[in-house]
Amino acid sequence: MAYPSYFQFPIVPNHLHSINDSVSAEEAADEYIDCPKLDLILLGIGPDHHVASLCSNHSALKETDKWVTFIIDFPKPPPERITFTFPVIKPKLSI
Repeated sequence: MAYPSYFQFPIVPNHLHSINDSVSAEEAADEYIDCPKLDLILLGIGPDHHVASLCSNHSALKETDKWVTFIIDFPKPPPERITFTFPVIKPKLSI
Protein backbone atom coordinates (compact mmCIF):
# COMPACT_ATOMS: atom_id res chain seq x y z
CA MET A 1 0.00 0.00 0.00
CA ALA A 2 1.33 3.43 -0.89
CA TYR A 3 0.74 6.20 1.58
CA PRO A 4 0.84 9.92 0.66
CA SER A 5 3.71 10.51 3.11
CA TYR A 6 6.03 8.32 0.94
CA PHE A 7 6.06 10.92 -1.81
CA GLN A 8 7.75 14.28 -2.12
CA PHE A 9 4.79 15.71 -4.04
CA PRO A 10 1.12 16.07 -3.10
CA ILE A 11 -1.07 12.98 -3.46
CA VAL A 12 -4.84 13.19 -3.16
CA PRO A 13 -5.76 10.30 -0.84
CA ASN A 14 -8.78 9.20 -2.91
CA HIS A 15 -6.42 8.78 -5.89
CA LEU A 16 -4.73 5.85 -4.15
CA HIS A 17 -6.32 2.49 -4.90
CA SER A 18 -5.89 -0.33 -2.42
CA ILE A 19 -7.00 -3.94 -2.44
CA ASN A 20 -10.01 -5.05 -0.43
CA ASP A 21 -8.40 -7.82 1.63
CA SER A 22 -11.56 -8.63 3.60
CA VAL A 23 -12.95 -10.77 0.74
CA SER A 24 -11.61 -13.55 -1.48
CA ALA A 25 -9.22 -12.72 -4.30
CA GLU A 26 -11.93 -13.42 -6.87
CA GLU A 27 -14.41 -11.09 -5.12
CA ALA A 28 -11.75 -8.38 -4.74
CA ALA A 29 -10.82 -8.59 -8.44
CA ASP A 30 -14.50 -8.34 -9.40
CA GLU A 31 -14.73 -4.99 -7.59
CA TYR A 32 -12.47 -3.43 -10.24
CA ILE A 33 -14.89 -2.89 -13.11
CA ASP A 34 -13.81 0.41 -14.66
CA CYS A 35 -10.11 1.10 -14.93
CA PRO A 36 -9.29 4.60 -13.72
CA LYS A 37 -6.66 6.68 -15.48
CA LEU A 38 -3.41 5.59 -13.87
CA ASP A 39 -0.53 8.03 -14.14
CA LEU A 40 1.79 5.97 -11.96
CA ILE A 41 1.92 2.35 -10.88
CA LEU A 42 4.32 1.32 -8.12
CA LEU A 43 5.41 -2.25 -8.75
CA GLY A 44 7.83 -4.53 -7.00
CA ILE A 45 9.88 -7.34 -8.48
CA GLY A 46 9.81 -10.71 -6.75
CA PRO A 47 12.91 -12.82 -6.08
CA ASP A 48 11.98 -14.98 -9.10
CA HIS A 49 11.61 -11.77 -11.17
CA HIS A 50 7.80 -11.77 -11.31
CA VAL A 51 6.16 -8.37 -11.55
CA ALA A 52 2.66 -7.60 -10.23
CA SER A 53 1.99 -11.30 -9.51
CA LEU A 54 2.46 -12.09 -13.21
CA CYS A 55 4.73 -15.12 -13.61
CA SER A 56 6.01 -16.69 -16.79
CA ASN A 57 3.56 -19.15 -18.33
CA HIS A 58 0.74 -18.26 -15.91
CA SER A 59 -2.79 -17.97 -17.29
CA ALA A 60 -3.11 -14.45 -15.84
CA LEU A 61 -0.77 -13.26 -18.60
CA LYS A 62 -3.45 -14.12 -21.16
CA GLU A 63 -6.13 -11.90 -19.58
CA THR A 64 -6.99 -9.08 -21.99
CA ASP A 65 -10.52 -8.01 -21.01
CA LYS A 66 -10.18 -7.22 -17.30
CA TRP A 67 -7.78 -4.72 -15.80
CA VAL A 68 -7.50 -6.72 -12.57
CA THR A 69 -7.65 -10.49 -12.29
CA PHE A 70 -7.37 -13.00 -9.48
CA ILE A 71 -4.92 -15.84 -8.97
CA ILE A 72 -5.48 -18.82 -6.66
CA ASP A 73 -2.35 -20.84 -7.48
CA PHE A 74 0.52 -18.36 -7.26
CA PRO A 75 3.79 -20.27 -6.70
CA LYS A 76 4.91 -17.98 -3.84
CA PRO A 77 2.93 -17.31 -0.64
CA PRO A 78 0.22 -16.21 -0.49
CA PRO A 79 -1.19 -18.36 -3.31
CA GLU A 80 -4.43 -16.37 -3.52
CA ARG A 81 -4.03 -12.76 -4.71
CA ILE A 82 -5.15 -10.21 -7.27
CA THR A 83 -3.02 -8.42 -9.83
CA PHE A 84 -3.11 -5.81 -12.52
CA THR A 85 -3.20 -7.41 -15.96
CA PHE A 86 -0.50 -6.86 -18.57
CA PRO A 87 -2.66 -4.52 -20.74
CA VAL A 88 -2.83 -2.11 -17.77
CA ILE A 89 0.89 -2.32 -16.95
CA LYS A 90 2.32 -2.29 -20.47
CA PRO A 91 1.45 1.35 -21.35
CA LYS A 92 3.16 2.45 -18.11
CA LEU A 93 6.51 0.79 -18.86
CA SER A 94 8.16 4.05 -19.87
CA ILE A 95 8.40 7.37 -18.12
